[in-house]
Amino acid sequence: MVSWIQLLRRIIFLLYVFWYDIIYILLYGSIDDNRELIIRLKLERCGIIFIKLGQWISQFDKIPKSYKLELSKLQNNCVYHPLTYTLKTIPDNILQQIEISPKPIASGSIGQVYRCRYKDKDCVIKVKHPINENLILDTKIISIISKFYDFTIFDVNTFIESLFLQQDFNKEVENLNTIKCNFSNFDDSILVIPDVLENGENFIIQTYIDGCHMNDCSKKEIIKYKTNLALIYTKMMYVDHFIHGDLHLGNIIITKDNRIGLIDFGLCEKIYKHDIDNLNNLVQSLINCNKSQVHITLLNMGGSRQKLKNPKFIKKLNDIFKFEKSKSRLFTNIYGSIPDILELIKLSLESSKLFKSRILYMLINYSIIVPNGEPYFKDAIKIIVSNWKYCKFYGYSIQPLIDGYQIYD
Repeated sequence: MVSWIQLLRRIIFLLYVFWYDIIYILLYGSIDDNRELIIRLKLERCGIIFIKLGQWISQFDKIPKSYKLELSKLQNNCVYHPLTYTLKTIPDNILQQIEISPKPIASGSIGQVYRCRYKDKDCVIKVKHPINENLILDTKIISIISKFYDFTIFDVNTFIESLFLQQDFNKEVENLNTIKCNFSNFDDSILVIPDVLENGENFIIQTYIDGCHMNDCSKKEIIKYKTNLALIYTKMMYVDHFIHGDLHLGNIIITKDNRIGLIDFGLCEKIYKHDIDNLNNLVQSLINCNKSQVHITLLNMGGSRQKLKNPKFIKKLNDIFKFEKSKSRLFTNIYGSIPDILELIKLSLESSKLFKSRILYMLINYSIIVPNGEPYFKDAIKIIVSNWKYCKFYGYSIQPLIDGYQIYD
């Protein structure tokens, strides 16, 4: 039970930490330049909620590039907990069989990761960070603020729900095994997914994927893997209807034998037929510059009629239409303007619908895999549109139709 005294103390502490930044934003409407490192350290100091907010903010295109780079370090370079805590977390019968490297190789908002040797296999062990009372206090504070201030960008309750969901390591293992099963017949020269050897409420031991996180690779190296990433994600979305919901570059590893490794399955999402239909209809109506069909599709996705009349929404829609007309309405142009489509969806949905939108999950992952304006992604886009390589590898065909495209076995 959280007392008002504890809550007041926490609020005073947070105001003390962020007072300068709050005042600067209120006065100038933007964050102060050249404070990237300070902001990141403040977020780490304040705990899991603020680390998650920093991770989320780092994915926004509109924030300064220097802030994006610094805040992206929160993905796997957060504050570490001591090895003594890790050892207390692991059951005795496993401790007798495991050799853990004392220095962690990564630390995120939920847990930290060590290299280890277990049952004569090269592995990693992920151990949950200790949970303190500040997590409960911070969720309470954000919930209170949301009653007086509309965050618009996300639904607070869903944000908190997803945060606690990621702390369920049993669910993470279930997600990993589902995706591994879905890709059991996939070309293993392209993709590697770890095997889980042991898991409990606070730890997971899985095989080690030796390689470089994609966010640490050079642009030249990343280019080589975009086509296969699009192929992998297309299968998740259109065949398996079950996607990795947190596919940032820190969760993608390029192995030493040039394969793609996926990690961190705490957030995954089941995709339903109506999600695919809505996405296809939205893309097709934007290609055809059909305003009424765009409105109908967005309403089917949970959009608000009032928001569809908002001047910002109307301007964004007209901008996309102008872009499409100038490019002769080529299908691939839509996937080259994913950030614009994301913005359009965000402008149409109420905050309570926004954070829950599976279509946003799908497109955000696509925007990572196939960024805007890069000519060398034409092969990846070709896969998304016509899936000629997908037919060749897996016996599925995706037939482009007037109202989108469908999969046939």
